[in-house]
Amino acid sequence: MRLTIKTILVIMMWIVFSPLSANTSATVEAEALLEKSITAFMEGEDRSVRDRLLQAAYDLDPDNPAVNWQILWWQSWALRSNGSLSSRAPSLAIIAPVIDKIKKMAVKRGKESFSHYIQARYLGAYNQFDQAILEIDKALEIEPLSSRLMYIKVSILDRKGHWDLKQGDDWIMQSRQLLEQILTDDVNPSVLVNKSRIYYKLAHINSHMIEPDLNESIEFYLLSLKNDRPNSPDYNTWNMLSIAYRKNGMCQKAFDAAKKSIEIKVFDAKKKVLKYSGYGRGETSLRYAKYCLEMQKMGILQEATALK
Repeated sequence: MRLTIKTILVIMMWIVFSPLSANTSATVEAEALLEKSITAFMEGEDRSVRDRLLQAAYDLDPDNPAVNWQILWWQSWALRSNGSLSSRAPSLAIIAPVIDKIKKMAVKRGKESFSHYIQARYLGAYNQFDQAILEIDKALEIEPLSSRLMYIKVSILDRKGHWDLKQGDDWIMQSRQLLEQILTDDVNPSVLVNKSRIYYKLAHINSHMIEPDLNESIEFYLLSLKNDRPNSPDYNTWNMLSIAYRKNGMCQKAFDAAKKSIEIKVFDAKKKVLKYSGYGRGETSLRYAKYCLEMQKMGILQEATALK
């Protein structure tokens, strides 16, 4: 949901004019509630559960930089969206004082790496990818084993790769190294980074290689599904798997995966409405999979022959 100018100004006043204070026990409890809020979101719980936990965290520790950042992140479509910069720039400019305030909160509590992280996200939203990478690298110098920082660097490299085609496959190699490092036991875990997301991202960036290994992409998508949240599987992963199967000439599997995507429907129990489903994208993939099967029946396409 997009924020109105009035709503953004209310958020600004809420955060900018709140006093800076700290209480250790409140901070610990607030961060535990924040983690529960994020977990609820990651596991597909109703948004009201997420928001209640986040509000409770804020009430306990209103100057917590991580809590304030999460509030801003979830309420500001301009930060999260990959849409055109021209449509997001006015909202990004309005929240600049809020960004500065949260960064000051982080520095005051000795969390300089989090301050760099916030600045990286903000610069990334402005499509200033090189500066964003510099900021995330500063954060990684302080916390070299942070899986969250590694994952966000991959996301920034991913977006930069779409804009700067001169990079070739270099950004993909960097991203793969970071993601594979996260999968080891040598990094600090984060509730925001799970195996399902890592494998999905590995498949995603692999598909953008000049000569992608489709079998590897398929393997990564399957691993993502294997590690996905059981109560709210990702219809988009099934859809992307269908596309990878089709491009690899595996038409029946492409058809089956597209059907899986379409079958996934998530309802809002409280409002008794459909929250989202894989119908739209899945229907397109299903149609292409049918074409693929027809071409195989006519002998135009052989089984497991790549179909671009």
